[in-house]
Amino acid sequence: MTDVLRAASPRPGRLRAEGPGRPTGLGDRVDRVLRQFHAVPGLDAGSVARVLGVSEIRVRVVHRLRHGVSIRHRVDRIRLAVAEDVLLAHPGAGEPARVRAAEAAGFRSTAELDRVSSRIRAGRRW
Repeated sequence: MTDVLRAASPRPGRLRAEGPGRPTGLGDRVDRVLRQFHAVPGLDAGSVARVLGVSEIRVRVVHRLRHGVSIRHRVDRIRLAVAEDVLLAHPGAGEPARVRAAEAAGFRSTAELDRVSSRIRAGRRW
């Protein structure tokens, strides 16, 4: 999986500067990787760390300090937002629309989509 992430990720030179004269920190780089690869199965702190070339603990600490939640929670929120966007962009009733949204967001099944949705809506942190 790391090879897939590394092959599709931008070259290190492009990760360094977001805008003119503004250096990009590790937190920005982690956020970008999470948004870019949210649908890749098995995305976790270790795979993000390998793509960015830093230690896993640095990725976890920087992300926790910046957002106050785990990487798993953040990826689930991103996936849920993508699924909602797909449902809004392609309105349709029934199970085929939900399956299409779950697949586009990177969920393994509609049951996983439902679990994440109810967990996030309940406001629980894990």
